[in-house]
Amino acid sequence: MLMMIAAPAHAQQTRMQIPCPVMLVSGDAGRDSIRLSFRNKGKMPIQELSFACSPPIEGQARGSICHMERGLFYPGQKYSFDFGYAGARRHSVSISVKTARLGDGSVWISRPSAACKPLRVMRKP
Repeated sequence: MLMMIAAPAHAQQTRMQIPCPVMLVSGDAGRDSIRLSFRNKGKMPIQELSFACSPPIEGQARGSICHMERGLFYPGQKYSFDFGYAGARRHSVSISVKTARLGDGSVWISRPSAACKPLRVMRKP
C-alpha cells in the first residue's frame, strides 16, 4: 500500500523538474491592458497559467501574480488573451510565467534552473 502512495508523488515531482512548458511569443501594450500571446511547447495540455509582471501593477507586491489564465491549452498551439494592467503604455513591462498546471493535475513552478524566458512588452511612444 505504501508503494502506491509513493509512486504518484514521484511522478508529480518529476513533472515539476521539467523545463518551461510555455514560450511567450509576443505582447502589445494598450492604454490599460496588455495583449499577450504564448505557445504551449510541452507535451501535454495546460489548464492554468499564472504570470508575474515587473514593474508590478500599482498596489501589488513585486513578484506577485499579475494575471492568471484558465482554459485548456493544447501542445503546439498559439493562444492570445488580454488582461488589465493600469498604465501599460506609460512604461515597459517584463512578463514571466510563474506556474503552469498541467493536464494531469501536476504543477510546474518557475525556478532559476527551469525558468521560462521572460517577455518585455515595450511602451508605445
